Amino acid sequence: SLLTREHTYYNAIEEAMIAVAPSYHFELVIQDAKSDANTQFNQIQDFITQQVDAIVMCPVNSSGLENAVALAVEASIPVFTMDVRTEGDIVNHVGIDNYAGGQLAADYAADLLGGVGEVAVIGYDEVSSCADRTAGFLHQIEEKYASISVVDNQNSSGNAEKGANIMQDMILKNPELKLVFAVGDPWALGALQSIHTAQKDIMVIGFDGSDEAKDEIRKDGLFKASVWDNPTMLGELCLENVAAYFAGEDVPEVYEYAPRMLDITNVDE
Repeated sequence: SLLTREHTYYNAIEEAMIAVAPSYHFELVIQDAKSDANTQFNQIQDFITQQVDAIVMCPVNSSGLENAVALAVEASIPVFTMDVRTEGDIVNHVGIDNYAGGQLAADYAADLLGGVGEVAVIGYDEVSSCADRTAGFLHQIEEKYASISVVDNQNSSGNAEKGANIMQDMILKNPELKLVFAVGDPWALGALQSIHTAQKDIMVIGFDGSDEAKDEIRKDGLFKASVWDNPTMLGELCLENVAAYFAGEDVPEVYEYAPRMLDITNVDE
């Protein structure tokens, strides 16, 4: 159960899983939760009815799906998660170290600003992975960069249009704003649109390393960088862990890999 097919990040996860599944003799049944927790809950119930051998999901949110997980466990179906953690008895979670990704974005922002200036954050508080990105960024700024001020921090709830509207509000309230960090590329791109409309020179850092973000980075304009989440690796690692579980091997409850920055120097590598 994918969080959404409206985001190229999850499309890349799906493509990776489809590509690697034959090597494990897996048959995939892939559904789109369309960013709706109730839809995802119903999908999990359908998978249980179908008596699948394992369930993998990119949770829509970090709470509220515990009952769905419990139903699967009761039916002796192991549950695996990708990207976003959720409550419940999960066999394995695979994802990037989101907190470290936020810290990496903070260090990159500080370099861009020369260690001085006002910054803002566009978050996604309902999802643990994105909340960790915000927390890592804020903590790193507070601990290391006394001359950088976080003057605004707002929740987009994962909506690109809302991200654009938030950016408009931030521009009006913070005339000295120099940089915005958005915890996902869709909201970073929405923010960029508002920045261009307002004709401001506010730099943008995103998170995901999506194709759309890469296109903006190649322009060498205000969209400076994105923390790369490597969705292909995510999809591959998840199925590798499912296969290991079926083989009776020990599978770590959580496997997180290190993030890295994509900018004009390495966007085409």
